[in-house]
Amino acid sequence: MKALSLENKECPINQEEPANKPLAELSAFNENQARYIIAQVCLALNYIHSKRIIHRDIKPENILFENDGYLRITDMGIAKVFRPNNNSDTSGTPGYMGKLEI
Repeated sequence: MKALSLENKECPINQEEPANKPLAELSAFNENQARYIIAQVCLALNYIHSKRIIHRDIKPENILFENDGYLRITDMGIAKVFRPNNNSDTSGTPGYMGKLEI
């Protein structure tokens, strides 16, 4: 399996956008830009999961695009440290949750 890395990659997204703007407020992305965004979200989630943290509310409004070309995942308010007995807890934004979880 090939390791995912964004080192030495040029940001394909217009960096003239204001800092701290939620991903949900930005315009449509082409395929190359979408791949870049998805890679960053995967790397960020991989990092917090390696620290045994579960975010529990990933949505476009909680992903901020910075002027440096990187994304920031925000709103860790309902995040939890993973424990084998807390995987049945339900939380998040209802519009983004599966029907079986609501």
